[in-house]
Amino acid sequence: MTEKRFFHAPLSVALLFLAAPFLAEVLPGVNPPAELMRQPGAVLPLVVLYGSGAVLARELTVRWKGGYPTLLLLSAAYGVLEEGLLVRSFFDPAWLKWPALAGYGRWLGVNLVWALHLTLYHAVFSIAIPVTLVQRGRAWPLERPWLGPWGWWLVGGLYLLRLGLGWRSDSLYRASAFHVAGVLVVTALLAFWARRVASFPRKPRGQQVPRKAPAPWRLSLWALGTSTLFFVVSWGLPLWGVPAWVVVPVLLGLAMGAFAFLAAWGRRGGWGPRHRFALASGGVLFFVLLAWLQEWRPDPAASRQGMALLGLLTALILFWAYRGLPAREPGAL
Repeated sequence: MTEKRFFHAPLSVALLFLAAPFLAEVLPGVNPPAELMRQPGAVLPLVVLYGSGAVLARELTVRWKGGYPTLLLLSAAYGVLEEGLLVRSFFDPAWLKWPALAGYGRWLGVNLVWALHLTLYHAVFSIAIPVTLVQRGRAWPLERPWLGPWGWWLVGGLYLLRLGLGWRSDSLYRASAFHVAGVLVVTALLAFWARRVASFPRKPRGQQVPRKAPAPWRLSLWALGTSTLFFVVSWGLPLWGVPAWVVVPVLLGLAMGAFAFLAAWGRRGGWGPRHRFALASGGVLFFVLLAWLQEWRPDPAASRQGMALLGLLTALILFWAYRGLPAREPGAL
């Protein structure tokens, strides 16, 4: 008789349910702590949406025996569903969270720059980085799923329930049937691509030329610099009047260049948990530094009190977790 369990790793699942919304929404200041304390009813929907999405993306990657390309593609599919189907910020010409981008780069009823920016943002910051940090920098593929058979039904049901309940409440904008169909098609294509990438044969480890892996601090600084450049391109260039037809290929080029550069580093071998953890932490450090700036920035729409302290605590927790990791393990990024 097959054993039916909800979770094989309940603590890891719980941590990812908390880490994903924290790193995607709270630390960046989209939903700062002071505002969530004023509206505690907004906490549970955030936790359910981001947490279930991150756990499902991680579980599919593990079960398909994929790597980071699979995880990133599934995370991008999550971002398309959230922003295109649930929030519909991809299509709303008067999206108010970033007024400078309202109507910017709009083509066929789609805010192209915003859509591309958020797809990449969710792929990296909302899912891939929290998963890497919670599983403490372990190499792919992972052998052990975190969800049992009943856990799949529970987490998957929570995610679908959140999408269904939020369809009417999360946005007043009504997307056309053409746009909704486009979101579903793009999501399916990304999921199909993720599955295909996971099935590609990997080069045997013995054929790789062993080289010294980059120092973890170099990986962290590289991730911090790349994240900073990503947000400068996404937020700064539109504010400076750069045309959208320039920003879109620059964003795509930055994403592909960063992935290719990272893949070349990964082929060196010799990566350990500290390398992967430091790489993910470098992306978080951008928001740690941004949290201090937000504390000083007056914003009548949202209170930023406590952001500096939150950034400091985040940095200390990351440093403490990094110190507890082994320097080396078999496997490569």
